Amino acid sequence: MAEEDVNDWGAARQKWAGKMDNKRKARKERERKVAGSIDRRSLKASDRDSIFSFRTNADLKPLAAKLAKSRGLGIGEFMEMLVMAAARDEGADHA
Repeated sequence: MAEEDVNDWGAARQKWAGKMDNKRKARKERERKVAGSIDRRSLKASDRDSIFSFRTNADLKPLAAKLAKSRGLGIGEFMEMLVMAAARDEGADHA
């Protein structure tokens, strides 16, 4: 049995070359299929069915993740907590 180098990416690409369509249309279709397979009922039950994302500098994301973890929260829950705290400070009405 010939020994294969498991880190040889060129060989891996050759092996899979004919098995996957990497054209833009095919990639987008695979993305839609995965997105469609997410169980949206659990998101709606938690009232978390909207996406909220933004770009930031390289230092903020690790800091936010560390702070969230120290509080036993996920980063999304932590960001929700921060926004709600700012809304309370402003006296803003939140729905």
